Amino acid sequence: MMATLLRFWLSFYSPASPTMIVYMAQQVEYEPRELLKWLRRLPSLLNVQRRKRLDYTTRAVLLVAVLYTIYLCAALLIGFLALKSLYVLSLSVFVLVPFAMVAITVAALTVGHALNHFGRKRLILRATERFKNSRAKKIAILGSYGKTTTKEILTTILSYKHPVSATPGNQNVLVSHARWILNTVKNSDDFLIVEFGEFKPGDISSISRLVSPDIAILTGYAPNHLDSYKSEKLLKEDLKSIQEFVKSENIYASQFVADMLEIESNKYTDEEVLGWKIDSISVSLEGTVFTISKGAQKQTLQMGLIGEHLVSVAVLSSVLANEIASMGWDDIREALKGVTPHEHRMQPRLISGAWVIDDTYNGNLEGVRAGLRLLEVLPAERKTYVTPGLVEQGDKTQSVHEEIGQLITKAKPDKVVLMDNSVRSIIEKSLIEAGFKGDLSVELNPKSYYEGLEHRLAVGDLVLMQNDWTDNYH
Repeated sequence: MMATLLRFWLSFYSPASPTMIVYMAQQVEYEPRELLKWLRRLPSLLNVQRRKRLDYTTRAVLLVAVLYTIYLCAALLIGFLALKSLYVLSLSVFVLVPFAMVAITVAALTVGHALNHFGRKRLILRATERFKNSRAKKIAILGSYGKTTTKEILTTILSYKHPVSATPGNQNVLVSHARWILNTVKNSDDFLIVEFGEFKPGDISSISRLVSPDIAILTGYAPNHLDSYKSEKLLKEDLKSIQEFVKSENIYASQFVADMLEIESNKYTDEEVLGWKIDSISVSLEGTVFTISKGAQKQTLQMGLIGEHLVSVAVLSSVLANEIASMGWDDIREALKGVTPHEHRMQPRLISGAWVIDDTYNGNLEGVRAGLRLLEVLPAERKTYVTPGLVEQGDKTQSVHEEIGQLITKAKPDKVVLMDNSVRSIIEKSLIEAGFKGDLSVELNPKSYYEGLEHRLAVGDLVLMQNDWTDNYH
């Protein structure tokens, strides 16, 4: 215990320690409490950056400069006191320096939050007024998973005939939406498509008050962010709160989600979407082709996304484009061809004759199920499944990762690579108990593994990489 504590303490005297502390602060979005939680479980500051590097923003540069100033002044003071034979004082300063570096960082982050609070209130008020006065039809996309993919599909289709603005990438929080509407969105848009993120109780209501949505699409439900929601009940209540802002006839949700959340909405399933029956689906690494019919009408559509689980979302987006944007099916068909995978979401790449499917942004059990179903049916000489497991599963961590082990075994990959972390042993044990027959390995350095992946591939291989853990998880 003492040796571990001493090693942790000495790591603050590494020349890299100020940068490591600021990197940690940046990864937890400058939240002082989250920074302290991370520091409490660290054995050393020397092995913090395993996946990313510090982004030298203005805030980061200022913090690094302050901490290096403390670091250098402390080193000089310790040396000066030692030369004067003031060993007790020198040792006292040595002991206190790590406290000082952490305390000043936390104080700076706390003051920054306080200053941002006032500017943020003004920003939100201005943005709320701008959303309210917009002539565009505002579409909210929310749910535990599939939000960004749904947003990209709907945006691509509607943009074929209409001016459309959609929130960029995975930016889905209140402040990013406020800045987006004020700095990016044009008054000429017919549609505004807004991705709603849920990270803590009250988020959906807060974003709804900002956006005033006309239409809402609930993409899916799976327990996530349970570290901040504490219980599934709170997560469900947050998602259900969209009913306070959007009429039930303008809410679209799968049968499963509607029943799970007990909400009134337009319901759809994997077999039928708003009266359109899904007749056939063909999936390959180049994309997905499917046929839908309604009475005498029949449409064959194709998109660049891969996976049966995405077809109902594509059909919903297509039908909405037809009904709320008056788009004809010829235009929808052409628009849908332009739908391609979003970065790190079921994104296939051909590398040296092998296919790699990058689904590392996925962070929920439903996505794991969908990915493993795809891995099971796609042809390949050798199949490899790579995962670190899922974060923020709360009290379901054990059961979720036991199920992941069972799902992997059912998919029968030739090789499984698990990243070494706190849930690895759960998946590993589950694989063994489920009778997994393939090759199982544990990777200690995820960054090194991903960077050297092409050297591990052979012609005809298929590799599915799912999920990722940022460095603040253990």
